Amino acid sequence: MQQNWDLLIDKLPTDSGASLPYVAAGYCDATHRQDVENFFSGRSTKYTGGPPILTQVLEGIDLCVAYKNAQEASVAEFLKAYKPAQSAGGGSKQRKPKRDVCATSSTRDSAVGGEFAYESVHNP
Repeated sequence: MQQNWDLLIDKLPTDSGASLPYVAAGYCDATHRQDVENFFSGRSTKYTGGPPILTQVLEGIDLCVAYKNAQEASVAEFLKAYKPAQSAGGGSKQRKPKRDVCATSSTRDSAVGGEFAYESVHNP
């Protein structure tokens, strides 16, 4: 997207560029937040609705970073102490914890030239 912004905008309907920051909404670190702000400021913000959309995306990244920072130590501590449940037969059969997670993540993928890429993953 970064390398082909003008070409992309030319092919999209009027004011669609305002919504493009949403492709980076899954980032959860300060470095990517700064990249998103630097790239989309002056690009997506010149379209109708663009400024509040970019503000919303940046706020979402900020909230994710704050949440991650607040929870990281306790999660690491919990995982150190986590021991799988023993089976009824008394053996110590290790079980994989059940997961029902629907995660959305954005990645900066070198395979697409460092552009913003969007990936949605469901892990049952």
